[in-house]
Amino acid sequence: MFNLFSQPFAISSDHGGYDLKTHLTGYMKNKGITNFKELGATGKDIVHYPVFVEEMVQLILNKDIAWGIMICGTGMGTSIAANRYQGIYSARCNDVTIARLARSHNDANILNLGGRVTGNILAEDILEAFASTSFLGDRYQTRKDMIDKMGNCG
Repeated sequence: MFNLFSQPFAISSDHGGYDLKTHLTGYMKNKGITNFKELGATGKDIVHYPVFVEEMVQLILNKDIAWGIMICGTGMGTSIAANRYQGIYSARCNDVTIARLARSHNDANILNLGGRVTGNILAEDILEAFASTSFLGDRYQTRKDMIDKMGNCG
């Protein structure tokens, strides 16, 4: 069975996602998942998520980690910022179906969640769906290749 949890990854948040990051970090540790780096906010003091997005993206592009989880207030800001980098496929997922499709159709390598809009149990379910779904390739790879040719936005 496919499982992204077997690959090194990171979890990051800004202040708006700090509580959900803390919950998911505990959830994963309770399941025996420990091969992740914790990045971003260390509390609820206001910080700027682009700093943490850059850190996550560089870890992925340098192949220090295979994938990541980013959490801000809505999940939108971190997703928008991460998608400015070629080779990054950042998906803001608000339910299990979107998480599965983001992986199977788009080969998403960053899961974005909204700390202010996603409950803990739903976030666990979304994370499990994202981590247990593999990329289908075939026609989806063709589309991914087309996107890669578009270049960087920045």
